[in-house]
Amino acid sequence: MSSEIVFDKSLVFSENYNFRCSLFENLDTKECDILFTGDSLTEKCEWNELFPEFNVVNRGISGDTVIGLNERMDQITGIKATHLFILIGINDLQQKRNSTQILYYIEKIIEKLRIIESGCKVYFQSILPVITVNLESGVTNFQIRELNRDLNLLCISKKIGYLELHPHFTGINGELDPNFTYDGLHLNGNGYIKWAEIIRKSLELN
Repeated sequence: MSSEIVFDKSLVFSENYNFRCSLFENLDTKECDILFTGDSLTEKCEWNELFPEFNVVNRGISGDTVIGLNERMDQITGIKATHLFILIGINDLQQKRNSTQILYYIEKIIEKLRIIESGCKVYFQSILPVITVNLESGVTNFQIRELNRDLNLLCISKKIGYLELHPHFTGINGELDPNFTYDGLHLNGNGYIKWAEIIRKSLELN
């Protein structure tokens, strides 16, 4: 992997990032059935209501990146979870990081996850497609597919779970299906229902 990345801290440690991390530090959660972490796609969901029969904890932070998640991994590994789902990377693409740089930090995250007891099933989830015309960042679905491919290969090599979300949200034009979004990047209610269905079906959480 590449050497340490020089980055603009203002893009990583935003006001919301600091607020959420401060909140997490003051919560006394020790264990759960399902732990979600990632960026706004994770934070915005009411996971506990989609999985009411499970003890669910949400550690998503809007705007988070692989760098930000790596910095706060002690808040993740400090919770004894049965299942851990991670979705991260789209904001890194929007901040012009390439696949090699992103995977460098994901590998760091994986190493920190090694301290979790073997009873926890860890899954990195593939990045969802976007509607490119709606984004000012210039991120393309080709970039997303390439990153997902590399992430899958990394998970295989590290013996970490990989949950394929991308094709379930792709429309006929190869972009994010408009039925699942309100802005071309984030999910609407239909999108979250679909996501929960994929998790249930893939991992047999019924």
